[in-house]
Amino acid sequence: MSYNNIEDVMIKLDDIEKKIDRFMKFNNISFTKEPDPKPIYKHNIKTLSTYVNGDLRAETIYYKGKFGIQMFDNNEFVGEEFYKGKSEAYAEDAAENYVLGVKTV
Repeated sequence: MSYNNIEDVMIKLDDIEKKIDRFMKFNNISFTKEPDPKPIYKHNIKTLSTYVNGDLRAETIYYKGKFGIQMFDNNEFVGEEFYKGKSEAYAEDAAENYVLGVKTV
């Protein structure tokens, strides 16, 4: 099977997409949201402080000589960052920026 131009290819792709949609509907298959990320569990992680603004919460953390933050939205974990070579104040600023909406994930 050969295609003469891009329009032929696009028509074939549309046809394939429709077949996939019918197959998924027939078999009751749907796309679902990816699971929320979970915090990296570390036995000796230390929470230093917590910042809260509405539904946003950030915790400054310390693990293996690095400061970082864990970020939450409506009590659901959304991310974790470590700042190698940075100070606790740097992590506190990042946490504050997250809950104020300056830092987004």
